[in-house]
Amino acid sequence: MTADGRRAAGDGVAVDRTARGGRGSDAAGGRFAAVGTPTRVRGGLEKVTGRATYAADLTLPNMLRGRLIVSPYAHARILGIDASEAEQLAGVTVLTAAHFPTMERVPTSRSQALLAQGHVVFPGQPVALVLAPDEAVAQDAAALVRVEYEPLVPLLDPLEAMRPDAPPVWPEGTSGQRDEAGAHGGDASGAGGASSETARNVGTTVRYRRGDPARGFADGDVCVEREYRSPMVHQGYLEPRAAVAACDPLTGDVTVWTATQGQFFVRSEVARALRMPERRVRVVPMTVGGAFGGKFALLEPLVAAAAVLLRRPVSLVLTRMEEFQTATPAPPAIFRVKMAARKDGRLTALEARVTFDSGAFRGSPVVLACLALGAPYRIPHLDIEGCEVLTHKAPAGSYRAPGPRRRCSPSSRRSTIWPRRWRSTPWSSVCGISSATATRCTTGRRGRRSGCGPASNACGTTPRGASGAASRTGARGSR
Repeated sequence: MTADGRRAAGDGVAVDRTARGGRGSDAAGGRFAAVGTPTRVRGGLEKVTGRATYAADLTLPNMLRGRLIVSPYAHARILGIDASEAEQLAGVTVLTAAHFPTMERVPTSRSQALLAQGHVVFPGQPVALVLAPDEAVAQDAAALVRVEYEPLVPLLDPLEAMRPDAPPVWPEGTSGQRDEAGAHGGDASGAGGASSETARNVGTTVRYRRGDPARGFADGDVCVEREYRSPMVHQGYLEPRAAVAACDPLTGDVTVWTATQGQFFVRSEVARALRMPERRVRVVPMTVGGAFGGKFALLEPLVAAAAVLLRRPVSLVLTRMEEFQTATPAPPAIFRVKMAARKDGRLTALEARVTFDSGAFRGSPVVLACLALGAPYRIPHLDIEGCEVLTHKAPAGSYRAPGPRRRCSPSSRRSTIWPRRWRSTPWSSVCGISSATATRCTTGRRGRRSGCGPASNACGTTPRGASGAASRTGARGSR
């Protein structure tokens, strides 16, 4: 090591620490060579200079541009599709479900539901695909396609959809499990499918039990019961969904270029839709313009199937309105939580019933949500039961740690009950953390994201031993 902070040539790769602010050091000096030193973001220069290539930027010879026809109804029967006027435009082709005879009759995932067959089960479900040599022509042709619907009564409330007399979302049978849930560990042990006739709209169910909840509630000094609801949330990425597919004219192999977080999952879904082995499907992941857990497989099987059918490259880029209509947002959920605690702050029992509205297909993160609901606190007795319910809504997708984020609000809010009852209870007893950490967490301003702070300040409490000066100091540095 030289005097100016550089490694000698024989020490390995040269690292100029003085040029990086002198924050790093070698292992011999008691610090790390990488931790604490600035690192250039890979691909950052290409993005800020506009040289990064996204799926929508890709252009192939003789490529067709696509435009979707989506349903305006949550539940309706398709009486007819008239594309004669649109197909009079030069180079326009309109594809419907009849062009894909190998498509699953009852799709087991959103990506396998290429186009609606006979009826639609959620608003924004693709009904037809309009293809043209030019994007403007495709847009004009899409406006000329006429679809005749017979609107039917939709199921929009998951609690109503769970009723024994509720009509089934899928009359042909319950749709299968979406494999995307497994990418986030959503297929953890403890989950199962609904088997009874009275639960035909109920998908995955899960239950976690420990100890004797009845005894735990009897041991508690106070019992609180609340219901919390979280809404549907779109991931809000800047880049809309986009995919390009081409079929090799000699071998019939398919190549897909797409913005995805899981190229191997896309390959499996495309191969499954085309009824071909995965070795004949090649997926090229493009630069992703934001995803937040929401971009796995959606358009790729449809685009690949169209490319194989027409033997021409096909590109499909959603508009912003189509993105909100036909994508897979984070699902709404209902949490019914009952908890008991003693006056010393120790939690004694937890009972929870969790209902996820998974939309038209199974695959919500109900397993992860139930698992995380009882994880943050030491609770000797608990009974957590969850299920996902099918409704006539957009299918559920992933968004930023799917499941655990949804349970954070019930977990945090129910912890605010105890300071209301016992203002002298230290947060170290409730949260299971040290007194110093508890004091630091509870001194932030109201609304700040500072661990336990928002919960405690919402009640107007101050932790034991925290002075006003300490509270003001914590308010400035709690973020």
